[in-house]
Amino acid sequence: MLFRALLYSLAIVIAVIGLARIRSPRVRQVLLLVLSYALYVTWGWWFAIVLASSTLINFLFGQSLRRKRSALVLWTGIAVNVALLSSFKYLPEFAHSLSLPALQTFSRVVLPLGLSFWTFQAMSYLFDLYGGEELNPSLLEFALYMVFFPVAISGPICRLTGILPQFRSEKAPSREDIGRGFGRIAT
Repeated sequence: MLFRALLYSLAIVIAVIGLARIRSPRVRQVLLLVLSYALYVTWGWWFAIVLASSTLINFLFGQSLRRKRSALVLWTGIAVNVALLSSFKYLPEFAHSLSLPALQTFSRVVLPLGLSFWTFQAMSYLFDLYGGEELNPSLLEFALYMVFFPVAISGPICRLTGILPQFRSEKAPSREDIGRGFGRIAT
Protein backbone atom coordinates (compact mmCIF):
# COMPACT_ATOMS: atom_id res chain seq x y z
CA MET A 1 0.00 0.00 0.00
CA LEU A 2 2.86 2.37 0.78
CA PHE A 3 4.30 1.68 -2.68
CA ARG A 4 1.03 2.75 -4.33
CA ALA A 5 0.79 5.89 -2.20
CA LEU A 6 4.34 6.87 -3.15
CA LEU A 7 3.69 6.08 -6.80
CA TYR A 8 0.47 8.13 -6.82
CA SER A 9 2.24 11.07 -5.18
CA LEU A 10 5.08 10.86 -7.69
CA ALA A 11 2.61 10.68 -10.58
CA ILE A 12 0.79 13.79 -9.37
CA VAL A 13 4.07 15.70 -9.04
CA ILE A 14 5.19 14.60 -12.53
CA ALA A 15 1.79 15.49 -13.98
CA VAL A 16 1.75 18.95 -12.37
CA ILE A 17 5.31 19.76 -13.45
CA GLY A 18 4.82 18.28 -16.91
CA LEU A 19 1.46 19.90 -17.54
CA ALA A 20 2.75 23.30 -16.42
CA ARG A 21 5.71 23.18 -18.81
CA ILE A 22 4.35 21.38 -21.86
CA ARG A 23 2.47 23.51 -24.39
CA SER A 24 1.43 20.79 -26.83
CA PRO A 25 -2.01 19.34 -26.00
CA ARG A 26 -1.06 16.05 -27.68
CA VAL A 27 2.09 15.65 -25.56
CA ARG A 28 0.12 16.49 -22.41
CA GLN A 29 -2.49 13.89 -23.39
CA VAL A 30 0.21 11.26 -23.86
CA LEU A 31 1.76 12.15 -20.48
CA LEU A 32 -1.60 11.89 -18.71
CA LEU A 33 -2.44 8.62 -20.49
CA VAL A 34 0.90 7.02 -19.58
CA LEU A 35 0.62 8.16 -15.94
CA SER A 36 -3.01 7.02 -15.73
CA TYR A 37 -2.23 3.56 -17.07
CA ALA A 38 0.88 3.33 -14.87
CA LEU A 39 -1.25 3.97 -11.81
CA TYR A 40 -3.96 1.58 -12.96
CA VAL A 41 -1.39 -1.18 -13.59
CA THR A 42 -0.33 -1.00 -9.93
CA TRP A 43 -3.61 -2.79 -9.19
CA GLY A 44 -2.88 -5.47 -11.77
CA TRP A 45 -1.97 -5.96 -15.41
CA TRP A 46 -5.13 -7.93 -15.95
CA PHE A 47 -7.23 -4.91 -14.97
CA ALA A 48 -5.40 -2.70 -17.46
CA ILE A 49 -5.96 -5.25 -20.24
CA VAL A 50 -9.70 -5.30 -19.51
CA LEU A 51 -9.81 -1.49 -19.47
CA ALA A 52 -7.81 -1.19 -22.71
CA SER A 53 -10.08 -3.75 -24.40
CA SER A 54 -13.20 -1.91 -23.25
CA THR A 55 -11.71 1.36 -24.47
CA LEU A 56 -10.97 0.00 -27.93
CA ILE A 57 -14.37 -1.71 -28.27
CA ASN A 58 -16.27 1.41 -27.20
CA PHE A 59 -14.17 3.63 -29.45
CA LEU A 60 -15.08 1.40 -32.40
CA PHE A 61 -18.77 1.49 -31.48
CA GLY A 62 -18.46 5.26 -31.26
CA GLN A 63 -16.83 5.45 -34.69
CA SER A 64 -19.70 3.45 -36.11
CA LEU A 65 -22.26 5.75 -34.45
CA ARG A 66 -20.45 8.82 -35.76
CA ARG A 67 -20.73 7.49 -39.32
CA LYS A 68 -24.41 6.62 -38.98
CA ARG A 69 -26.68 6.85 -35.96
CA SER A 70 -28.10 3.39 -35.56
CA ALA A 71 -30.19 2.04 -32.70
CA LEU A 72 -28.79 -1.41 -33.42
CA VAL A 73 -25.19 -0.21 -32.96
CA LEU A 74 -26.11 1.75 -29.83
CA TRP A 75 -27.92 -1.16 -28.17
CA THR A 76 -25.23 -3.62 -29.20
CA GLY A 77 -22.65 -1.34 -27.56
CA ILE A 78 -24.79 -1.05 -24.43
CA ALA A 79 -25.29 -4.84 -24.34
CA VAL A 80 -21.53 -5.44 -24.64
CA ASN A 81 -20.87 -3.00 -21.79
CA VAL A 82 -23.57 -4.52 -19.57
CA ALA A 83 -22.25 -8.02 -20.36
CA LEU A 84 -18.71 -6.94 -19.40
CA LEU A 85 -19.90 -5.38 -16.17
CA SER A 86 -22.16 -8.32 -15.33
CA SER A 87 -19.53 -10.92 -16.07
CA PHE A 88 -17.14 -9.43 -13.53
CA LYS A 89 -19.74 -8.41 -10.94
CA TYR A 90 -22.09 -11.39 -10.97
CA LEU A 91 -20.41 -14.36 -12.67
CA PRO A 92 -17.93 -15.04 -9.81
CA GLU A 93 -20.73 -15.14 -7.22
CA PHE A 94 -22.94 -17.22 -9.49
CA ALA A 95 -20.09 -19.67 -10.16
CA HIS A 96 -19.27 -19.86 -6.46
CA SER A 97 -22.86 -20.66 -5.51
CA LEU A 98 -23.06 -23.54 -7.99
CA SER A 99 -21.12 -26.65 -7.27
CA LEU A 100 -20.26 -27.38 -10.89
CA PRO A 101 -16.50 -28.00 -11.19
CA ALA A 102 -16.36 -26.41 -14.64
CA LEU A 103 -17.52 -23.06 -13.23
CA GLN A 104 -15.21 -22.94 -10.21
CA THR A 105 -12.52 -21.13 -12.21
CA PHE A 106 -14.91 -18.20 -12.60
CA SER A 107 -15.46 -17.99 -8.84
CA ARG A 108 -11.93 -16.59 -8.47
CA VAL A 109 -12.30 -13.77 -11.02
CA VAL A 110 -11.57 -10.42 -9.40
CA LEU A 111 -13.56 -7.29 -10.22
CA PRO A 112 -11.34 -4.72 -12.01
CA LEU A 113 -10.96 -1.52 -10.03
CA GLY A 114 -13.38 1.19 -11.21
CA LEU A 115 -15.13 -1.10 -13.69
CA SER A 116 -18.56 0.38 -13.02
CA PHE A 117 -17.36 3.96 -13.42
CA TRP A 118 -15.57 3.54 -16.72
CA THR A 119 -18.28 1.25 -18.11
CA PHE A 120 -21.00 3.82 -17.41
CA GLN A 121 -18.73 6.54 -18.76
CA ALA A 122 -18.31 4.59 -22.01
CA MET A 123 -22.07 4.12 -22.26
CA SER A 124 -22.65 7.86 -21.72
CA TYR A 125 -20.34 8.46 -24.71
CA LEU A 126 -22.37 6.10 -26.87
CA PHE A 127 -25.65 7.73 -25.77
CA ASP A 128 -24.21 11.20 -26.49
CA LEU A 129 -23.20 10.17 -30.00
CA TYR A 130 -26.57 8.59 -30.66
CA GLY A 131 -28.25 11.74 -29.36
CA GLY A 132 -26.44 13.83 -31.95
CA GLU A 133 -23.52 15.28 -29.98
CA GLU A 134 -20.67 16.27 -32.30
CA LEU A 135 -17.87 14.33 -30.64
CA ASN A 136 -14.77 13.40 -32.57
CA PRO A 137 -12.13 12.20 -30.12
CA SER A 138 -9.01 10.54 -31.38
CA LEU A 139 -8.24 7.11 -29.96
CA LEU A 140 -5.67 8.77 -27.68
CA GLU A 141 -8.25 11.25 -26.36
CA PHE A 142 -10.87 8.56 -25.86
CA ALA A 143 -8.38 6.29 -24.08
CA LEU A 144 -7.45 9.18 -21.80
CA TYR A 145 -11.15 9.83 -21.14
CA MET A 146 -11.59 6.21 -20.08
CA VAL A 147 -8.53 5.89 -17.80
CA PHE A 148 -8.00 9.48 -16.58
CA PHE A 149 -6.64 8.76 -13.09
CA PRO A 150 -8.57 11.35 -11.08
CA VAL A 151 -11.90 9.75 -12.03
CA ALA A 152 -11.26 6.23 -13.38
CA ILE A 153 -11.26 4.47 -10.04
CA SER A 154 -14.02 6.19 -8.09
CA GLY A 155 -15.74 8.68 -10.38
CA PRO A 156 -17.57 10.87 -10.83
CA ILE A 157 -18.79 9.74 -14.21
CA CYS A 158 -17.78 12.45 -16.66
CA ARG A 159 -19.20 13.21 -20.06
CA LEU A 160 -16.76 13.53 -22.93
CA THR A 161 -18.41 16.81 -23.95
CA GLY A 162 -17.20 18.36 -20.68
CA ILE A 163 -13.72 16.92 -20.52
CA LEU A 164 -12.58 16.84 -24.18
CA PRO A 165 -12.13 20.63 -24.45
CA GLN A 166 -9.91 20.48 -21.35
CA PHE A 167 -7.79 17.72 -22.89
CA ARG A 168 -7.43 19.79 -26.08
CA SER A 169 -6.67 23.11 -24.41
CA GLU A 170 -3.40 24.70 -25.44
CA LYS A 171 -3.36 26.76 -22.27
CA ALA A 172 -1.17 25.31 -19.55
CA PRO A 173 -2.78 25.17 -16.11
CA SER A 174 -2.16 28.27 -14.02
CA ARG A 175 -0.94 28.25 -10.43
CA GLU A 176 -4.50 29.04 -9.37
CA ASP A 177 -5.79 26.02 -11.30
CA ILE A 178 -3.16 23.81 -9.68
CA GLY A 179 -3.96 25.19 -6.22
CA ARG A 180 -7.70 24.67 -6.77
CA GLY A 181 -6.99 21.10 -7.93
CA PHE A 182 -4.93 20.29 -4.85
CA GLY A 183 -7.69 21.83 -2.72
CA ARG A 184 -10.23 19.47 -4.30
CA ILE A 185 -7.95 16.50 -3.72
CA ALA A 186 -7.49 17.46 -0.07
CA THR A 187 -11.23 17.68 0.64
